[in-house]
Amino acid sequence: MRFTHKLIFVLLAGFLCFASALSAEEPAFPEPQGFINDFAGLIAPSDFQQLNALAQALKQKTTAEITVVTLKTTKPYDIQDYSVRLFEKWKIGKAGKDNGVLLLVAVEDKKAWITTGYGLEGAIPDAAASKIYRNIIAPYFKKGEFSKGILAGSIVIVDLAAREYNVSIEDLPKLTQQYVRPVEKSPLASFIQGLFTLLFFVLFFGLRLGLFGFLLLGTGRRRGGYWYGGGLSGNSGGFGGGFGGFGGGFTGGGGAGGGW
Repeated sequence: MRFTHKLIFVLLAGFLCFASALSAEEPAFPEPQGFINDFAGLIAPSDFQQLNALAQALKQKTTAEITVVTLKTTKPYDIQDYSVRLFEKWKIGKAGKDNGVLLLVAVEDKKAWITTGYGLEGAIPDAAASKIYRNIIAPYFKKGEFSKGILAGSIVIVDLAAREYNVSIEDLPKLTQQYVRPVEKSPLASFIQGLFTLLFFVLFFGLRLGLFGFLLLGTGRRRGGYWYGGGLSGNSGGFGGGFGGFGGGFTGGGGAGGGW
């Protein structure tokens, strides 16, 4: 009898230890505090306000919802798995339209991920999400400028989502000039690309067109917006409104990201 009691005690203690270990490893899926959820404390107050204003304006004009989440870690999940789970828990986007986007940053893991809802996979396909991370967000993160990187990436996401609905968001052109264009290309990369382009035209077209014709080729201005092409819409409307929870959207797991 005494042996049985000891065995039960040992088994119970082992079970409790195992359960405790599992709970310690299980990451928290926090409740949303708003559109911008800076649990890791990465976002500057001014950028936080700007992000929140953009998210509010996007929802008011399109019903699409963007949310930013910063965490210390997503372990034991990898960031993509955690991002999808969090998206489904919060149900980002409007029910029936599934037009949500989640930008997740895990600072101690040095990883970030963009997850899109079904309804925005056409506006922000995986390839576009990957470019947003690699070309816009990562350059800031590599310099430790997390707040600027999050804002710059969110600006592009909001612009793409707004285009899907043919609406314009106030302040996007100004914010693009300030945060997105500076990281489109490094000065060295721009110089090298420009040099090779110049040599190509000199060798293959310079003699044919003559000097005057060649110079005319270089006078054209690049049309459209930044790295993904197309122009930003003009200013209209404004920011406002508050957070009342997400609308019931779902994701198919689309998106992209990486480490820095």
